[in-house]
Amino acid sequence: MTTHTPGPWKVAGQGNGKQELLILGPSGEIGCVRSMGWLADARLIAAAPDLLKACKATVRLLRRVTAEIECETQCNALQDPIAKATATG
Repeated sequence: MTTHTPGPWKVAGQGNGKQELLILGPSGEIGCVRSMGWLADARLIAAAPDLLKACKATVRLLRRVTAEIECETQCNALQDPIAKATATG
């Protein structure tokens, strides 16, 4: 099973071009961003491991308190992107 590179990830300085930012993980380059919204995209990509961790923690918490409230819709709304981020294949 393949897994993503663990965080933290961060936005590094420019790569080979003026419209290119590198995304770095603990062991080196994860990728680079070359787009119109390059800085915003790079920041979002760099936040991905933290966002995934927060979503997983929120689902665990919601599932523990669901005995008294109905939150299946909210759990599913978080579970879908978690599944997309952790899919294999």
